Amino acid sequence: RVSGDGFALTAPRLHGSVNGNVESTAANWTLDPAAASLAGGLTGTLGATGGADFGATGVTYRANGKLTGAAVDTVTRRAIADSGKAANDLPVKKTLAVLTQRLAEAAARFDVDFALVQDGEGAPVLRGVDIKAANGVRAAMGAGDQVTLTPLGFAGTVRVDGGGLPATVVKGRWNARGGDAVLTIAPMAADGERLVLAPVRISGGRGASVRYATSATLSGAVPGGRVDGLVVPLSGGIGSSGTATIDGGCIALRWAVLTVQGVVLDPARVGLCSAGGAPIFKSGRGGGVPRLTIAGGTVTGRTGATPLTMRWRDAWVQMQGNKAAVGGISIDAGTPDSLSKFAIERLDIDFARGGLGGTLAGGGGTIGSVPLLMSSAAGAWRQADGGILFNGGLDVSDTAVPARFQPLQSDDVALRYADGALAGTAGLNEKVTGTRVVNVDLAHVFDGGVGGASLNVPELRFDKTFQPRQLTRLAIGVVANVGGTVRGSGRIDWNDGTVTSNGKFNTDWTDLAAAFGEVRGMAGTISFSDLIDLKTDELQVMDLAEINPGIPVRDGKIEYRLIGDNQIAISAGRWPFAGGALTLDPTTLDFGRDVPRRMNFRVVGVSAALFLQEFDFENLAADGIFDGELPLVFDGLGARIENGRLTARTGGGSLAYVGELTNRDLGTMANFAFSALKSLKYESLTINLNGSLTGEMVTDVRFAGISQGVGASRNIITRQIAKLPLIFNVRIAAPFRQLISSAQSLYDPTILIEQNLPALRRQQEERRAKEQSLKEKGAAVQPGASEDVP
Repeated sequence: RVSGDGFALTAPRLHGSVNGNVESTAANWTLDPAAASLAGGLTGTLGATGGADFGATGVTYRANGKLTGAAVDTVTRRAIADSGKAANDLPVKKTLAVLTQRLAEAAARFDVDFALVQDGEGAPVLRGVDIKAANGVRAAMGAGDQVTLTPLGFAGTVRVDGGGLPATVVKGRWNARGGDAVLTIAPMAADGERLVLAPVRISGGRGASVRYATSATLSGAVPGGRVDGLVVPLSGGIGSSGTATIDGGCIALRWAVLTVQGVVLDPARVGLCSAGGAPIFKSGRGGGVPRLTIAGGTVTGRTGATPLTMRWRDAWVQMQGNKAAVGGISIDAGTPDSLSKFAIERLDIDFARGGLGGTLAGGGGTIGSVPLLMSSAAGAWRQADGGILFNGGLDVSDTAVPARFQPLQSDDVALRYADGALAGTAGLNEKVTGTRVVNVDLAHVFDGGVGGASLNVPELRFDKTFQPRQLTRLAIGVVANVGGTVRGSGRIDWNDGTVTSNGKFNTDWTDLAAAFGEVRGMAGTISFSDLIDLKTDELQVMDLAEINPGIPVRDGKIEYRLIGDNQIAISAGRWPFAGGALTLDPTTLDFGRDVPRRMNFRVVGVSAALFLQEFDFENLAADGIFDGELPLVFDGLGARIENGRLTARTGGGSLAYVGELTNRDLGTMANFAFSALKSLKYESLTINLNGSLTGEMVTDVRFAGISQGVGASRNIITRQIAKLPLIFNVRIAAPFRQLISSAQSLYDPTILIEQNLPALRRQQEERRAKEQSLKEKGAAVQPGASEDVP
């Protein structure tokens, strides 16, 4: 065994000859191939032939050697192969993986031919180095080029090619004082990737540290898409300890085309900066990639044929933690006629191996021409199944001013964006009570701005805890105390700025209070031709079990259309009433503005007898047929009748008191008058009504052509009175809903007594208590009359 600094030969056989004299001697030798171990874990079989000349000018020696079956140790080869995996997040990861694999394969078996020469007192040099690997890789020095061994230096050219490696030329000069070199590397490509390095310039001074500068142009896959022509300037150094760095500060990244999830971004330039000028990369212990920031900017592009503009305020990336974040994102997609706008206040990104994902907060926007605004979106997102998935919550509100419905909230949003299309589902709830209002299933294709949403209302129940005013401002002042259930479905479609919608909803039984009175048993189906603007092309029918503005009417129907702008065009309404009918004239009710709304009800063929029977007037009997109209106005001040009129038909009728007298002690003349007038016939009767349904109603009643009816007492006086043309004018001012009891009290005084006696007793007790208090204090009590009364 022969060994020295950095080499060892096992059982070498060296033989040769010497021929010469004192002045000049020549030696020739041959080293038979022997197992060799060289520095850096290199092994193989080394054989050589050479010679030496010894003369007056010094010693000159030469050798031609060959290292066959050479190999680098397994650990080093594995490290070479694994070094490509460090680029797993780069667009050229496959290219670099192939490159390092080919190098590792080349290091597994290769042959080296070389010539070692020393002339006189000069340093030994290597010439004609030619390395041939089993996998086809070859590295060779140019003719006349050499490597100086003591001290180590190089001058010339080395060419590397074959075996799947890019053709590379290294040309330069280097020695202990430094030097410079240029590496020219041919473009590399693998499986759709491409890596192009500008000539790598290497320089250095005295010592082992060197500087390099180049730029890399990369094309290949990125998470969710692909980049082409990404230019990354690179400069840095390699220290004496072997530590490599990439210079910090700010570098400008440029790309030709960047495609992510079907979005194609135009050529752009962004700045990537390290804090305080720290290196962007440092190898070895304590190295790695620090947190890098990206300055705010704007990029343009397209999804399909649809233009897109994206802006961001700030961003950062932490490669060692596989984290990144972008703030203040805004995206405009589409044309001015159909523009989708999105915003995200903060997008957190986790790009650890196994998938891309993270969270977002403060998201929102609008889709095309759909008049809905999404806001306060927050949740988790991830890249999966060829797209980006989002699960979380958001708010939805109306873009119309004023808003047609109150903001809704969802906590079960599920969205998927892939290949320029958005699809998702969400359940929208009332924000305070959490009542589920509607389930939404949405799809939108950005190329062309085409999409649609299906709306499903499985059961929307109104009760004490949830009222329509919590859903829409349009219900305020229109309906209250609603009880019932609404079911139905709808559809909204949009296409390049045009939005269409429709829907069908129904209720089996709903009760409510309206400005004109209570409504019970409202039932029917409404088919919207325009669900967003609340329009119906066809005539709709609603059944009403009862409406009670003070006089209950039952089993009615209303025919109507919704004509937009929150207006209802009523074609007709009809209710059977007291043997006749109550009808509603055609009218338009405007709920979109603060204006009076007018409804004209007509009374047709109402029987006085059935009317009294309806209200349980047990002590009254009447006959006659009435017609008339009741113009109703309701606004912010409530509902009122203006110039209402009821008129008995020709032939008149009768009105009689058929009950017992409540108080027999009326006096002789009073009993006489009551007996004479307890039953009346009239030829004409007119009732005029004016006033509020919830306040005071003024009712004027006019009797004409009056005579005694059946059951009235007759005597000489009444017979003389009957010859006179009598007209009765009665004026009643009272709350409308007390009119009936007022009419009854005319014939039954106990009603007035029952209503007013408690109040009278309280007044008397309060007066007695006050007088007693004054007496106890010794004060004089003022008599009931403050002056002499005759």
